[in-house]
Amino acid sequence: MKIISLNIGKPKEIIWKGKKSVSGIYKYPTDEKVFVSTTNIEGDGQGNLKVHGGIDKAVYVYPFEHYEYWKKIFPAIDFTTGIFGENLSTEGLDEFETCIGDKFSIGEIIVEVSEPRFPCVTFAARFGTADIVRPFLHSYKSGFYLRVLKEGKIQVGDSITIFKKSDDKFTVADFVKLYINRDDSELKKKALVNNAVSDRWKEKFRNS
Repeated sequence: MKIISLNIGKPKEIIWKGKKSVSGIYKYPTDEKVFVSTTNIEGDGQGNLKVHGGIDKAVYVYPFEHYEYWKKIFPAIDFTTGIFGENLSTEGLDEFETCIGDKFSIGEIIVEVSEPRFPCVTFAARFGTADIVRPFLHSYKSGFYLRVLKEGKIQVGDSITIFKKSDDKFTVADFVKLYINRDDSELKKKALVNNAVSDRWKEKFRNS
């Protein structure tokens, strides 16, 4: 497992369906070694800090293997690395195998898987079509966010190794399934006992 592409970008103004907003979804590859803090990556940024970034979503990972799948469905889109807004385009990780709470060592940092990524309005704007939003959600090819437990530097090509597997078998794909179907009592139980699921999400699941 390794970093195929390390992508960063500062927030910029975007216009979607006549409405202006500021988003950090535009990420571009860098060969530089960059510092990763508990809330962000050096040279990177988010437009809406209420829903992006922060301790629970400091780094966004997207498996590079998924790119071929999307190219076949949307051949008119230029799927360059970083287009999903991911910081790390990776090799060897998968939503059906990766669990919420899994810890990985990447370069100098140690991270913990916190939650999937769910598509929003800026996601549609980045691709220039809202047609990708529903397929993205229901494909379970969501990618996932990381908490940074140990700060340090990373660079493209760094190996990703398992530091500690979660004791709770609640995968990233399970999280997406529960997001889609809040009535799944078995998955809800798994979410509520998983220490790595944020209090914000546990509250949502309890009230749904």
